[in-house]
Amino acid sequence: MTTISRTQDPVENRQRRQSRTKRANVFWAIGWFLLLQISLAAGIQTRMIKLDDGTTYAAKAERFRQQLNFVNDDPFIALAFGSSRIMNGFDAGSLVKPISEVVGRRTVAYNFGISGCGNIYSYLALEKLLAEGITPDLVLVEVYPIFLVKGAEREWFEANEMRSKNFEHTERYGIKNVTRAWHEQWLVPWHTHRFCILNRFAPKLLPMKLRENWAQQSDQHGWVSVDKPLQPKRLEQQVKGFVNNVAHFRLGGDSCRALKDTISLCQQNNIECALVWMPECKAIRDGYHAEMKSEINDLLDEVQQEFAVQIVNARDWIEDSGFYDSCHLNREGAIQFTQQLSKRALPVLSTRAVARSRGDESTRFR
Repeated sequence: MTTISRTQDPVENRQRRQSRTKRANVFWAIGWFLLLQISLAAGIQTRMIKLDDGTTYAAKAERFRQQLNFVNDDPFIALAFGSSRIMNGFDAGSLVKPISEVVGRRTVAYNFGISGCGNIYSYLALEKLLAEGITPDLVLVEVYPIFLVKGAEREWFEANEMRSKNFEHTERYGIKNVTRAWHEQWLVPWHTHRFCILNRFAPKLLPMKLRENWAQQSDQHGWVSVDKPLQPKRLEQQVKGFVNNVAHFRLGGDSCRALKDTISLCQQNNIECALVWMPECKAIRDGYHAEMKSEINDLLDEVQQEFAVQIVNARDWIEDSGFYDSCHLNREGAIQFTQQLSKRALPVLSTRAVARSRGDESTRFR
């Protein structure tokens, strides 16, 4: 009788081939995984891949530089810094002509407002522009009471480490400038930088606080307009949330210090500076309790006395029809606000900025 050896068993041979194929697939998968991780890590380390350039600030700064390059003849520079209230509510482009007529120079006006940002961002962004050799003539800084509470702005920076990497000296305000350990950077960079990658290619997959695609929605002067009417049910919910949040309101901390630091930085560089309290709907204005109002007014009085800075209180400039929620202006409201600002404040501020640049003693900070 003829017997079949073990090596000749077709079933066993097939199983061995399948086993070898599975092992090869696993090794190939591991190889591709390591290759992708190492390639991304090497690209980031050598700056061939610039994920930090995908942040809203980096994108806005690039568009602002394009505006400067387009004018290219010592323009008058007017900038606005702040949160989404500035981002949605300030039509910087519409001010180019009226400011130019006042100052007698070509003007670059730009909206650096970014969702979730406050006074810490304003200081760091202005400091970065100055370090690059860009000195504005006029700076508008938003005053938003909610961001004058200790720790209020930190969450925005910590939600995405690339935000803090855009700036120097974040530790000054208790915000750690994150530098990942080498094993995180090199072994799992796709996980480490997942939010940056999604922001670049699929921002809608991220929650609002992690998104960095706002600059893509802005015009060439940084304004993000929202063409929506006010929704009563949403307003009611937001007002309730606001009242609960401010029940134990206490000013202080790093954001208040950053507000003064920003004004001081303007003073050191001979920049005209003004604080702007953006419009709020009536229900929000009524939601400020007496102690909160007193604290805010005391702070503004202190800042005005210390720095002789101009304060534009625009809280009640716009009717509720000009908002798309409790504190964000819709397109029509933003146009109305910017027009009012142009009439009420900018002629004086622009004139003072020109005089300051010429060394007029009467315009110097105290």
